This record gives sequence, structure tokens and C-alpha cells, in this order.
Amino acid sequence: KWNNVTEFEPGSAYIKGNIQHFLKFTKWEGGNVLYIGDHLSADLVEPARSNGWYTGAVIRELENEIKKQGTKEYQVLTIRLQLIEELMRRLQWAKWDDEYQPKGRSRMNDILCELEADRYQLQKKMNAILNPNFGSVFSADNGGATSFASNVQEDVDIYTSRLENFNEYQDDYRFIPRRKGLPHEPRQRIGLVTDLLKSALQEKAIESSDIGLRKEEDVLLSEISFK
Repeated sequence: KWNNVTEFEPGSAYIKGNIQHFLKFTKWEGGNVLYIGDHLSADLVEPARSNGWYTGAVIRELENEIKKQGTKEYQVLTIRLQLIEELMRRLQWAKWDDEYQPKGRSRMNDILCELEADRYQLQKKMNAILNPNFGSVFSADNGGATSFASNVQEDVDIYTSRLENFNEYQDDYRFIPRRKGLPHEPRQRIGLVTDLLKSALQEKAIESSDIGLRKEEDVLLSEISFK
């Protein structure tokens, strides 16, 4: 027999309902809640915008993308793409001899068009590796974010491919998002920061005879590499 739900009981599972009923039963408010769902519009938009909850998304496609991005073929294409984009930037800052400047600028534009075409083809190849039918869930052929990725950035605080991935973290772990600077802000130099941290921790481990401290440092070094 089915009855109306008037409260949540431990060890029970519930279906249907809505966010208003959930709030009525739990009295959960604002930044004390992390709400996890697997459907962006149906599960996460309202809790994020209306209730101020932190939201987490389970995106199964993420697992396949990460696996494909780790292949040698994809990584080679990524390096080629980055080289082409940097070459396009630097080429436009090159100085041309005044006597040959018109001819030189015209040739530069031709080269830029060729590089732009190569860049587009590389992006298409990379997306085809991720998914031959519709490419990446997150990245469009032009290098920008897909509509789905833009919505994730707006309404989701954390996402993962499987809910059980959270088991790898302690209950009191604090997720610190990486800074995403605007174009005018200094670039992040994650590699340099990581090297500085490793160097500082290694020096501290040599100076200290505290075994417990060394163990803690080993964990941090491992985490930095993993991240």
C-alpha cells in the first residue's frame, strides 16, 4: 500500500516528489548541502539557483573522455594543437622589414589561414577520438565549450563520472577549485608551483627527523602528482 510521505526515515528509499517537499522534510539550507544528481536540468539547476545549495553532477561520459585523452594519439594531437596556436600568436607579433612589409604581411596572412585550417582539422580529429558520432561532450570543434559544458560551469560545483569516486576522499576533505583567470590575468604556472612545493617538502624532510612528518609529506607529494 502506498501512502503520502510526511517525513524521511533512515534506511528508506523514496521516488518522485520535488525539491519543495524535500526542503519541507529536511529543513536543509544553503551552503550546508551538497546535492548530487545525474541530470543537469532536472536535478541540479533549481537547487543551485533557488536554494543556494552546492551541487555535484554524475557525468558517465566523463570516464570515456578521460580514458581517450590519456592515449598517446590524443596527447600528440594536443601538443600539435598547442604548438600551432602559439605559432599563430607569435607570427602576428613578428617584425617585418619596412621595404618588404606589404608583401611580408600578405604572406603572413596566407600562413595564418593555413595554420587556422590545420588547427580546425586537429580539433576535429581530437573530438573524433573522444566520440566518432558527436565528439566531446565538453569541447566543441572550434575549441570552445559546448552548451552542456557551459551549463555545467554555471550550475555545478563539482562533477565526477561515478558517485563512488568520492570514496577516495576523507569525509572532511576540502575541494579547492583551480583558479580560472581571465585573459588579462597572469597565467597559472601549475608546473612551477608543483616543483616549488616538492622542493620545499623534500628539504623539510631532510632537516626533520620526525617520521610522522615525513609520512605526511609523502602523502602530499603523492597527491600533488596525482592532481
